[in-house]
Amino acid sequence: MLVSSPSGNYFLKNQTLFWESEPFKLSVAEYLTRSAFKSTPIVLEIPDTDSIESLYDKGCAQEIWRFSRYPKTSSSVFRQYFDRALARRDSLSFVIREQKEGKIAGFTRLKSIGKMRGAETGTWFLPQYQNKHLNFFAKKILLGIAFDLLELSNVYCYVSQENIPSIKSLKNMGFVSQEGYSREKRCADGRAQAQEFLLFDSANYLSVFG
Repeated sequence: MLVSSPSGNYFLKNQTLFWESEPFKLSVAEYLTRSAFKSTPIVLEIPDTDSIESLYDKGCAQEIWRFSRYPKTSSSVFRQYFDRALARRDSLSFVIREQKEGKIAGFTRLKSIGKMRGAETGTWFLPQYQNKHLNFFAKKILLGIAFDLLELSNVYCYVSQENIPSIKSLKNMGFVSQEGYSREKRCADGRAQAQEFLLFDSANYLSVFG
């Protein structure tokens, strides 16, 4: 299926995103430089060799993965996870950089683009950038890409029910819990993890982030 958007055309086939066309790449890069984002404490960037290497070195910190079903707390496990994340064809991935000192702060992405007329999101921050209200600004930019460029209807995520701070933060941003879609998933240690399903509808974007 060829999807036409204000940013140029991209392909969705079997829920796989083909966005390698230069017009679409340029439109994403241009969107990230909008003047509205220059005053935010963070920016999103398309990953390059230097930023990927930086996250290889820092991304296995235990504090990042304390609610993860499969903690990536060794260098080899983190590299396997990160390489797979970057290689997904149904995904747009971004490095989060804080603007004051220009340092890498974390990672965010849209994945499973096209599923449920939306996309799943996931975000993590390096320990020194957690609990600083930066996720609000990362979501502002990421959801803008989802709704303005990809013209999706919603963005959703699954969060461990033990991760109360993240659930509270997402709800404050306008994500709404959808009880019928909550799930349990098996963890590496064999226990079951209850996960809350939260959804952000495109119709609410301007009222929250405008």
